[in-house]
Amino acid sequence: MGFSTGYVLVQDLTVDDVLQRLGAVLGYRVEDPCLSDAPACLGPLEQGWTVIGDSPGDIRDDPDLLETLSIGTTVVTAFLEEHVMYSQAELYANGLRRWKVVSDSETEDDAGLHIAIEGRAPDVLVSLIERALHDERQTIAVDYQFNVPLKLVNDVTAGAFDGTYPWGDPDESPYREIVFNNA
Repeated sequence: MGFSTGYVLVQDLTVDDVLQRLGAVLGYRVEDPCLSDAPACLGPLEQGWTVIGDSPGDIRDDPDLLETLSIGTTVVTAFLEEHVMYSQAELYANGLRRWKVVSDSETEDDAGLHIAIEGRAPDVLVSLIERALHDERQTIAVDYQFNVPLKLVNDVTAGAFDGTYPWGDPDESPYREIVFNNA
């Protein structure tokens, strides 16, 4: 069984600003924010990005929240589910979704491509797809397309995050549950 997790990165907003926009407060400490059963939780500001662990998709799957969160800034979301080789990345800026890229190994076309694109993704996407397809032709049973959306996270954050696991050491930078006021 593979790893499954999701997160949201918010550029240049403080923890207090993020909480205000979400209509939320901080709850208890979350020991391991990357686990699939962890609640949505707020972490520190890392290299200009506030990290939200969001495996349940409470924020990541809510376009209205993402639009609100992205007003005047940039928000990047990512989700990966390794056991089915599914990954996605999405970017919102100034209140609008700009693009979404999904790699889903269960939806492969005749050419072997299983990446879906909505909106105008960064220009680097073409070379990432070409490289993944090239690498797949050189190996047997390795899904390099899975990494394409995650590599976009790395590109969009100027290398601040590698696209997979943004949490760092939770013991050094504790995460706290996000408790929504309307819950």
